[in-house]
Amino acid sequence: AMHFIYDTGLNEYALYRDCAGGLPPHYSRWRMAMSHLFNTYGLSLPDPPKPQINGSGMHTSTNRVGVIPPCLNATAEIAWLNDPDVRKALHIPDVVQPWDFCSDNVHDQYKTVYSSMHDQYMALLPKYRALVYNGDTDLACNFLGSQWFVEALNLPALSPTTPETQPWTYNDQGAGFVK
Repeated sequence: AMHFIYDTGLNEYALYRDCAGGLPPHYSRWRMAMSHLFNTYGLSLPDPPKPQINGSGMHTSTNRVGVIPPCLNATAEIAWLNDPDVRKALHIPDVVQPWDFCSDNVHDQYKTVYSSMHDQYMALLPKYRALVYNGDTDLACNFLGSQWFVEALNLPALSPTTPETQPWTYNDQGAGFVK
């Protein structure tokens, strides 16, 4: 499934939108994303399959993580976050490297601290209101995972007179569901 998403032009962040930048090789990005999943469970990511002779196999780019995830155009974010005035306003010292969308340095030092944010939500919810929002065509942060997470919080419904899940509308148009 990951090969199909990363190498066929599906926009994993907005399924019905075009993939910005076309179909460059994204294999190194896929390996980075999968390595975090495997590391969480103490497993090693297997060696990649060799590309098929007909070219339909996974890309085997030698680039490290420092690539933009597939289908995103981060030109504006990179330019803005590296603007000297913005860095100054954010109190970023000159010795700190320029901001990049994906960083080999951050990836190499990243350690998973929490396998779930359940405890953090439970500590914050008595004090703050929260909204967990996902688009229904977003494969990267899919709505099912968020729905299961919210259900696992075992919180009461919005009110005793409304169903557990109800439609959410904006200007008389369906915008999703609220729980």
